[in-house]
Amino acid sequence: MRVTIIGLDGLEATLINPDRYPSICQAEHGRINLDGFNQIQTPQIWTSFITGVMPSEHGIDGFKHRTFLSKIEKKYGDYAKKFLSFFGLKAVNLATDAKNTLYGYYDVHPYEPYTKEDIKVPTIFNKISNSRVISLPVYNEPDVYMDIRRSVAGAVGNKELSYDLSETCLELTKGEVDEFTKCLYEDIDLIMVHLFVADVYGHLYGHSEDKLLELYDQFEEFIESVKDESFTIILSDHGTKGGLHTPYGFYSLSKPLGLDNPHVTEFHDMIMGAVQ
Repeated sequence: MRVTIIGLDGLEATLINPDRYPSICQAEHGRINLDGFNQIQTPQIWTSFITGVMPSEHGIDGFKHRTFLSKIEKKYGDYAKKFLSFFGLKAVNLATDAKNTLYGYYDVHPYEPYTKEDIKVPTIFNKISNSRVISLPVYNEPDVYMDIRRSVAGAVGNKELSYDLSETCLELTKGEVDEFTKCLYEDIDLIMVHLFVADVYGHLYGHSEDKLLELYDQFEEFIESVKDESFTIILSDHGTKGGLHTPYGFYSLSKPLGLDNPHVTEFHDMIMGAVQ
């Protein structure tokens, strides 16, 4: 059976009413358990979803710290590494040690993303060769989203900046939705698309429930338009309320399995079993 996964980053579970959003809620829906995460952040939660293990095993724990020294190393490459090593310094992750944060070069979002090469264990996409994944953090998310993350804090409370940023996200989302829809017409066993726009809306408009529901209405329309015979999983890595992440995610299934507050790591085996 083909499995399709629609990841709605930052979708707030408490706002999803099955009367208003029957296609999002599908045959079964509920909250996702995020116990065990030291931070409610996108990279480690999605990586746990696709590997079935926690950050201590898969190696992705938030973002890489981007310090002044790491900027030098990135710009000057091997010359910088040799220079830094001569003084016993290492650029990458220097700021993870609290006593060294004084040397960090911080801006609004002073981090760089991990990549799939940093994942220490196989993912569902390694195990299911006939698969397609679109714009998933850590795995293959376009670089533009890191720029968007760095811009969000400066846009909060500024109507013009918030509008420009949300429109950029909506345009990116349209392209991802189009690519996902095309994949449905191909012979692919596992298809996943990740849409980041709900997280951005949650931070920019977190105090405006109406604004979030307008976006969720668009999700409902999209999901209704792509319904097929696949086993479809819809989920968020966390919610967003009042501009901040909430410590639970959302899930729904096209076929009821009677899950009860499943942990995010439990979906890995479910997906593998459904495809095989």
